[in-house]
Amino acid sequence: ECIFPEVARTKHIGDLTTRSGLTTSAAAQQSWFDFIFLHEGKGTVSMEAMQSARASTYEEIMKQMIKMGRPVSCLADMLSDTEMPLLFLFQAAADQHHQDEAWDDIATTFGLLGRGGGWDRLPRGFHHGVVQSRVGGNLILFISSTSPYVQEIAKLKTLLPFPPAPRNKEELMDSGRCPNAESILSTQMRSWRVFSGAASCSDLCHGVGLGCKAAKLWAAVADESCVMLQQVLGQVQSRFTCAGGCETEAAGLYTPVMDEDQTCKIPGANAMSCYQMETEPFAYKACPCIN
Repeated sequence: ECIFPEVARTKHIGDLTTRSGLTTSAAAQQSWFDFIFLHEGKGTVSMEAMQSARASTYEEIMKQMIKMGRPVSCLADMLSDTEMPLLFLFQAAADQHHQDEAWDDIATTFGLLGRGGGWDRLPRGFHHGVVQSRVGGNLILFISSTSPYVQEIAKLKTLLPFPPAPRNKEELMDSGRCPNAESILSTQMRSWRVFSGAASCSDLCHGVGLGCKAAKLWAAVADESCVMLQQVLGQVQSRFTCAGGCETEAAGLYTPVMDEDQTCKIPGANAMSCYQMETEPFAYKACPCIN
């Protein structure tokens, strides 16, 4: 079991010096830890809540999180500003996780598979059918339909009827499942800036007196048609229209860009980073800058 289930061991194991490792790479590790800090290097680490790691206490905390949680069934809805846990009920397609291809499709999107990007196909940080992770800064409980915590959901009338779970990545990205998708993504990308050059978004945002918030990069991943990205680009130049098309999960990218042919490109969720530099130095780059 993981005391910090959001940071499973596969996120740590790797050699940052040689940029290689059995379970992760330097770039993937940097991308993941852009989103979550257990300690930011200021002051001392408080261990006052260690009793929560005890089995009996931990179970009560899980039940309380479910009671406080709000159901979600699409990626855009996971990005809405909230302090409460978000509950994603995953419909298992097999009793054994290493045989569940539907789980593979969903889990790969969120970087939740195990070693080597998932060659053993087992989830990490798994507790009684629940995997915890951070998406856009929000705590998400990915709950398998085989989990005993489903019984806790059934007890809470406030959570019923529970929205149907996406069965694959296409359904997860389907904005039709999220009536407020456009509004959510627009809010998440409101402060974005557009730059040119090969520097990282962190350096570019810093150059104008701002910081870069990696969690907001999820909004671009949810914008599969590049509609919101086009709006961000259009604030700089009306001629920036993504006329060359929209490419998702583009290789070699860490942030959304528009290349010389006006093709808008969005990186895969597991490659996003404020600190990595693109392979396309002449592209216009959209960065999630914040005050």
